[in-house]
Amino acid sequence: MVTVQRILKLGLTLAFVVGVVMFCLAKREQQPIKAEYDRLTAKFGEMPAIAPDRYQVLRLPTNEPWDLMWRFRRPENTGILIEDYIAFGGGSCSGSLYSNDNNRDASIVRFHIDFDRPQMRCFFKFDGGASTCGSGDKKTADAFREHWDELKIETVSSSHAVDFSPDEILELVRITAPAKFADGSSVRSGKDGLCLLVRVGAQAAFDQEKAAAEKQR
Repeated sequence: MVTVQRILKLGLTLAFVVGVVMFCLAKREQQPIKAEYDRLTAKFGEMPAIAPDRYQVLRLPTNEPWDLMWRFRRPENTGILIEDYIAFGGGSCSGSLYSNDNNRDASIVRFHIDFDRPQMRCFFKFDGGASTCGSGDKKTADAFREHWDELKIETVSSSHAVDFSPDEILELVRITAPAKFADGSSVRSGKDGLCLLVRVGAQAAFDQEKAAAEKQR
């Protein structure tokens, strides 16, 4: 009987020690995540609490109008797909980036144009990867930079966060150009003046959209 009690006591002690060790390891793993969240919060402010099964996005302030940045939060154990189409300067690039890093409470999505290269370059970055697209020549780059305020830019608000469900696809940003700039110069862009289109959502939402489109063919 005494032996059984000793075994039980030893088992409970061992379970307690294992529990403490696991707690310490989990806490240590959370430290860099918390540090990153604290850094984002200190710089951009707290994102309001929402339902845990919804995505959340907020536009962040930047120094240049052609530098666009958003802060993203996604539901736990849910990935996110970002689909982009870039057509500044006539040529076009398209692709998609996917992230399923559940260690990130909040991520940064950024689109930036570098006008100071021989060929205008568009950069799209996300924690799931990055893409680069060369668009136009120096003359085209100068035209877009000079007439940037004539472009129509539609994106989410910078004053409050937007949330959406995993069943939805959010149009994060759409930039379209007029047929001609104010000085009469022609604009080189994609179909119907489309320069940039970025959509985000769960992989399943994009799959459902694709399946629905195929049924209509």
